[in-house]
Amino acid sequence: MREYAASIYRLASGFLEARRRLIATLEGRELAELVDDEHTVEMLLGGFKPERRGQRYPPRSLARFYRDVIGVYIQQPERLAARLRDGLPLSIASRGIRVAASKTRPVSQIEALRDAARALLESLGTDASEPQEVDTNDPMWAPELVRQLLSAIVDGMPPYSRKALVLYSAWSITAALLEKIAEKDERRELEELGLEEYARFFGADVDPLRIVYRAQPGSPLARYRCLVHAGARLLQLSELEAFYKKPDPVKDMLQAAMRHVSRASKELRELLDLMASNASQRSQCLPRAECPGEPPCLPLGAVWAELDVEVEDTLAKLGKGVEAGVGELLSALSPLMIYGLAIIEKRYDGGDKGLIRIAFVAEQKPPRDKAG
Repeated sequence: MREYAASIYRLASGFLEARRRLIATLEGRELAELVDDEHTVEMLLGGFKPERRGQRYPPRSLARFYRDVIGVYIQQPERLAARLRDGLPLSIASRGIRVAASKTRPVSQIEALRDAARALLESLGTDASEPQEVDTNDPMWAPELVRQLLSAIVDGMPPYSRKALVLYSAWSITAALLEKIAEKDERRELEELGLEEYARFFGADVDPLRIVYRAQPGSPLARYRCLVHAGARLLQLSELEAFYKKPDPVKDMLQAAMRHVSRASKELRELLDLMASNASQRSQCLPRAECPGEPPCLPLGAVWAELDVEVEDTLAKLGKGVEAGVGELLSALSPLMIYGLAIIEKRYDGGDKGLIRIAFVAEQKPPRDKAG
């Protein structure tokens, strides 16, 4: 976890520092001043097509990368294109055309990634590493550095790493599942990282399924979840699709979880559907959970559903007069919990009676037609 956070922090902070220096050098300057610097011209105009009306920046062009990902670009590209089409040399056509800069979605998410990595390192008692040094004279510095960053993210991301999946799912998990997915030494390590007993339901003394563990707020486990979310959201951004082949870890975790759900009994699958239909809140994205940046979103056909449930002894009241056993409810959620896609929060604890909030990924099914 420490090495993973340090690697991401070094790359993300190096990228942001290099971008800052680049903007300080170029923003507001006239393009005509820069035409003798072939590297800068390549950043701003690499692949630029003056003859293509409506598509001056082809999808994989370097100029498009700097515009859409880095946020450094020329103003009035149509004016420049018209002059070049008229046969004017770049040294003349570029007069009055200035370099501009703005913050892009990828830049904002890389800032969130850096902040999440730094917070995790601090929670582990480790100082943040120095930013990676970058030579911005090479126009390929930015695509290559982002490639390294995306690769570093995926290397330690659930579900592609078993260790990462254990760390991620342990944020909210039953004792029964914890014993299943983690060895004794790993469970001890998870406790050191902030995992603690969070809730005990009726019958917990004889059934570990009825014990729920949860990461303490601000603990390394909680900070790690934020880092995973920041990285997963960056991987989802459409601005990067033309330049990199990259996975969607949330989609892959959901597919794996749904394979587990499909192997559950019909009764448990129907219970999941019932909880989803009674949900009071639905969202297309995972909860922010006090993390920096935007959370990752779910693929089409899935929603993040939240449901308040009254618990009394062995029964869970799901609303609309529907009840289910607490054990059955936790069993239904278990395939999702293994992938960190279901959590339980205490709203009120009154001993044998209480109120909990269940939040989980559910299939988004079309509304049923009303009879009549």
